[in-house]
Amino acid sequence: MARTLGDERAAPLRSLSNSTRPATAAEQRKLERHASRHARYAELLRLHAAGASVTGLARHLGLDRKTVRRWLRRDEPPSWTKPPRPSVLDPYPAYLDRRWAEGCRNGAALARELDGLGARIKPRLVRTWAMRRRRTGADTLDSGIADAPPPWKPPTPRRLARLL
Repeated sequence: MARTLGDERAAPLRSLSNSTRPATAAEQRKLERHASRHARYAELLRLHAAGASVTGLARHLGLDRKTVRRWLRRDEPPSWTKPPRPSVLDPYPAYLDRRWAEGCRNGAALARELDGLGARIKPRLVRTWAMRRRRTGADTLDSGIADAPPPWKPPTPRRLARLL
């Protein structure tokens, strides 16, 4: 059975997505953005297997020769995601978790405590960490807020116009 062009283009997309769960909307957009790059990579491998030179591949695909060489050394399509950058809060997760469990939910107070310990961290980073931690609600069962109703959301302008 012969493979069609559609099958060749869908193969890289299937390899990117996680087969255990459906792709989220953000992952789907990412797959669509990278589809042309994956098609170019597949074309590169096909032409290289046919015996094309690196210079010819670069000229045909509109890539730099160094890029072609780098892609040919890989066993899979290149990843265009950047690795996560380390945070300045990375050395202090145990302290922050302990203080959070003790009930200190004030990011500014936590930042002052870290500053007292000798950590030169901007208070905004700790406040942002505390805000994210509150929003995730990982410890809402401990605080007794689990049964609280969601906060009131103001009506949208369209809803207001309809009400008027």
